[in-house]
Amino acid sequence: MHDIFDKKNITSANYIISDYLGIKENEDLDLENVISADLHFLGKHKLIPIWFDLIKKYGEVKKLTRQTYYMLSSYITYMRSQQETKLQEIQNIGKQFDQNNLPYAIRKGHALSSLYKDRIHRNYNDIDLLINNSQLEKYLDILYSQGYIEGIYDYSKQEIIKYSRFDMIKYQLSPDHHPHLIKLIDDIPVAIDLAYTSCWHTHPEEKTFHINNADTEIIDGVRCLSGQSLYYDTMFHLYRESRFLSSLEGRSPFLLSYIDLMLLKNSHPGHIQPKCKENESLEKDISVILSNDIDNILNYKVKLDDIKNNVFFNLFLYTSKSSKKEAKKMIEDVRKENLKNRK
Repeated sequence: MHDIFDKKNITSANYIISDYLGIKENEDLDLENVISADLHFLGKHKLIPIWFDLIKKYGEVKKLTRQTYYMLSSYITYMRSQQETKLQEIQNIGKQFDQNNLPYAIRKGHALSSLYKDRIHRNYNDIDLLINNSQLEKYLDILYSQGYIEGIYDYSKQEIIKYSRFDMIKYQLSPDHHPHLIKLIDDIPVAIDLAYTSCWHTHPEEKTFHINNADTEIIDGVRCLSGQSLYYDTMFHLYRESRFLSSLEGRSPFLLSYIDLMLLKNSHPGHIQPKCKENESLEKDISVILSNDIDNILNYKVKLDDIKNNVFFNLFLYTSKSSKKEAKKMIEDVRKENLKNRK
């Protein structure tokens, strides 16, 4: 038997995703379950804007308390303002990259938002860029001149924290990203994530997915990945977040990332069909998350790529957790099983 809260969370997500993709009709929708969904869980998976519009679409806003309604309306208004600030910033940065003949393309975030019914449905934190790492210093010179520094934003202290020497060394050991760069614009933290490949440095075809080989298009004045390049980038990102224990330790993959992949596939019917193990694994994930069997979703196990022993992980059970303590225990249990299998 699964925990009642895990079942409620994954049931809500199943309905929200299926409704957004047009798979479930109004009469099939368990609105009571959706309306009472855990906001912490929805926020964790970036589903609040989609969930809020679903409730409005079915005329059920009256079932929210007045305080909850105003809180959500204010939250989404703030998110729109944040994304507009980030868009204006990357328009400025992109122009400077172009003037200096530095190739770049937006990954994730803004590159995907036009696929959604409302761009706020594809909310994002960082500005993710694919760049040419052989010219890294030139990109950095521009970003430093605009006030960016390597670091993260501490929301509890409301200040930028520079990376420690240890953190900088960790990034050097995983050479497919530069440490995040960040600055404040009107008290809004704007972080830029520079990636050198759409996959990861140990992938056998890593060099295939560089900016020099990428399909791009201009959206709102900025260059974004497009077509197959955008699909591969999105697919590899989700695979990495769902199949590497080193990624899962930080958090579960966003359920919004599965919507990204489904919308991309739907936008190019028959044209995007990668024949690789990563895509096949994620297509299986999608078929499971869209099924009506909630217990089957929570029982679903995947093999982790960065563990050599035959260790499987309850991916969507982990995804369903609102409790950090319970999620952490699942990670600890996998580590224990891995150590046991080594003996």
